[in-house]
Amino acid sequence: MPITQINNLVQGAQLENLIGETKPLNTNNKEEKKNFEDVIKDTIDKVNFQQVTADDMKEKFIKGEDVSMHEVMLIGQEAQLSMQYLIEVRNKIHDAYQEMNKVQI
Repeated sequence: MPITQINNLVQGAQLENLIGETKPLNTNNKEEKKNFEDVIKDTIDKVNFQQVTADDMKEKFIKGEDVSMHEVMLIGQEAQLSMQYLIEVRNKIHDAYQEMNKVQI
């Protein structure tokens, strides 16, 4: 048997395995679909919650309550990174909006 025929058999077997592993597309999915506005609002709310939590932890630490410095620093860094991420997303959205305005119809 020539090598090309063996390669064809192997590729055919691989395709059959891949086809067997695929799942049918479920178009009757009843999950609630979020629009862009909802996703952005949820993200802003989460970042705000992290900022408020970080501030509360700092206040508790300053007052001498049972909060470790490690926790305060960790939550503060998470809140800072989340805010930086949100600002970058805002900048990308702004850039995309500016590009869309440049398009002539």
